Amino acid sequence: MSKVEVAAVCTVSQPPEYWTQIVGKLLKEQSSGIEFSAIRAVRSAMPDHGKNKAIGKDRANRTDANRNIVSKGFLAGDADWLLWIDEDTVPPDMFVTKLLKLHKPFVGGLYFTPKENHKFGNHELKQVVPLMYKRMENGLYNTFEDYPKGALIPIDAIGMGCTLIHRSVFEDIMDQHVVFQRPNGSLFPVHKSKIKDDELSTGEGYVENGVYHMPVTKPSETDDRDWPFFAMEYGRTEDLQFCELAIASGIQPYIDTTIVCDHLKTLPVNENMWAIWRDYAGS
Repeated sequence: MSKVEVAAVCTVSQPPEYWTQIVGKLLKEQSSGIEFSAIRAVRSAMPDHGKNKAIGKDRANRTDANRNIVSKGFLAGDADWLLWIDEDTVPPDMFVTKLLKLHKPFVGGLYFTPKENHKFGNHELKQVVPLMYKRMENGLYNTFEDYPKGALIPIDAIGMGCTLIHRSVFEDIMDQHVVFQRPNGSLFPVHKSKIKDDELSTGEGYVENGVYHMPVTKPSETDDRDWPFFAMEYGRTEDLQFCELAIASGIQPYIDTTIVCDHLKTLPVNENMWAIWRDYAGS
């Protein structure tokens, strides 16, 4: 039997009817031999006080802080898998069973997000893109729109709105990385293969020959901050760092494009809206 812990992390709050639907989907999956050990959510996100574990000091915590808090709690427990479901994502029925049957340690379902509006003659249409990314040579990411339908595909980065991650992914990342502290106090992990010596430094950073040199130190022994799996930095979403850490640790993220979710915005954003956008944009 697979033991799965569910993480609901977002800074918005859905009504109880939403969570009744999600919990109902999870209960149906127990017949497939899945044990859901706990549901972790930011405080006040869940409609009852049963098996749920409300975490975090403040619902206003940034999403990266919330995800790191949940990851720490997951690793302190005994569940095999951590299932991320954002509060604005509605997955299809039996999605956990389908994800588990893929036997991939890091795999997600497909969902979409709206972007800016575009005008086509007298019509205005909101652009819709899938939340999966290919990394370019300059280090930036582009959404991957020409994906094959009905396929399991390797991808450089995915969102965490409907994503299943095995415990070993977190453990491998921690085993293969060392956490350092920047001059501004923030924490960041570095793969051990990128560490040339044990010398640490203080002071200010500088650029030389096109390379930015940053003095770093180790966090103090009394520093109780969570391991920085996720970080919202430099205008990037927090999930990009986790995907990069996983790939650096030899773990490939995947997306199953047969598992298609609704993304609740003003209207549900889904594959149908994306298809409409593609038809207009291509005309």
